[in-house]
Amino acid sequence: KYKARLVSLRVLPPPRARPAAAAPPLRPMPDEPLFRCLAPACGLLLAPLPPPEQPEPELLARAPAWLRAAGIPVGHTHPQRRREWLAGRLAALDALARLTSSDLRIGTDEFGRPYLAGPDGARVGAVSLSHGGGRVAALVAVGAGRRAGLDVEPERAKTLALAARFLSPFELAAVGADPARAALTWSLKETLYKLYGRRQLDFRQHLALDVAAWPALGKPLPETGSIGGRIQHPTDAGRAWTHHLRYEQLAPHGWLTYCVGGE
Repeated sequence: KYKARLVSLRVLPPPRARPAAAAPPLRPMPDEPLFRCLAPACGLLLAPLPPPEQPEPELLARAPAWLRAAGIPVGHTHPQRRREWLAGRLAALDALARLTSSDLRIGTDEFGRPYLAGPDGARVGAVSLSHGGGRVAALVAVGAGRRAGLDVEPERAKTLALAARFLSPFELAAVGADPARAALTWSLKETLYKLYGRRQLDFRQHLALDVAAWPALGKPLPETGSIGGRIQHPTDAGRAWTHHLRYEQLAPHGWLTYCVGGE
C-alpha cells in the first residue's frame, strides 16, 4: 500500500525514490482497455478516447442508469470536453467492475474532485481521471480514507517553455532542455496536486520532486520507475506530506503517473 504521512518540515527528510516494482508497462497505445490491479481494491485502467465521430447518445447508453439520469454537466458545452468527461467516468466504472461487485458511483466534492460514493452518496473511496494523447485513464481505490492521483501527459513544446513556472531551480536544472523530462515533472506534480485534492497549491512552491536520483542530463530516463514527492501545506509551514509516485512512459511520446495514498 501507498501511505501518506503527516510530518513536520523541521524533521522532514528529502523524499527518496523507492526501487521500481517489476510491473508490465502500459506503454502501447491500446485498441482495447488495459487494466492493472495495483493493490487490493485498487486498480488502474488505460483506454483509447472515443473517436469524435462516435455519437454522444451512443456513449451515454453505456453508462449506468444513475449516470444517464444525471447527464453531463451543463457547463461542459464543447463536444470534446463532454466526450472526455463521459469517457473518464466510463473508464472508472469499468475499472470498478473488475475490482468489486458493489454498487459504487462517482460523486464530485466541493473542490470539484471526483470520488467514489455509495448509493447513499457517502464517500467510500477515491478516483482520479485524466486524458491526453488520445487516451483516457482512471485510477480507483476503494476505502473511505484513500486518496488517488493520476495524470496522462503527452510531450509538448509548451510544457518545456513554461517549466520555470512550475519547477524549483533544483528541479529545473534536472530537466534542462529535455521535453521528456519537462512533461514527466509536470505530470508528477499534477498527480501530487490531485492527491491533495484542494486548491491554493502553487506547483513551484508547494510541490517538490526528488529528481536527484535521475540520470545526468543527456541520458534517457528509465521507461518505468518511482520517485519521491512532497506536498507542502500552502498556509501552514509545519505541515507536509510525502508520497511515492509511479511513472511509466507511453508511446510514442508521453507519460503516465499515479499514486494512491491513505489506508
